[in-house]
Amino acid sequence: MRAVANDTHSTLVPPDGGPTRLRPNEGLVCGDADVTLADVEMMVASLIAQGLMKGYIAHSSNRFAVLGATKRSPVVAGWPTPWSAIHERKYHEGDVDLEDVPGWVKG
Repeated sequence: MRAVANDTHSTLVPPDGGPTRLRPNEGLVCGDADVTLADVEMMVASLIAQGLMKGYIAHSSNRFAVLGATKRSPVVAGWPTPWSAIHERKYHEGDVDLEDVPGWVKG
């Protein structure tokens, strides 16, 4: 449902065509829009840029190629643990403070 106006006194109205129930594979990108190949490629490219996936996108075959998959398991080679990927990226940027944890409330 969307708000009619952007204030505290607005009321909610159902979307055009009435409320709809989404299946688990619908609405992942924007509302009830279908997920396209470009959307998936964008998500994979974002994860590669963040260091959360190791490999490259082979545009000619529409595949994600894992670097080092022949030497060890493709899962181990292609998907590092999130903590190690973030720690490695911060360490190389020179902006690492292991005592500073975002959202950690110290008592």
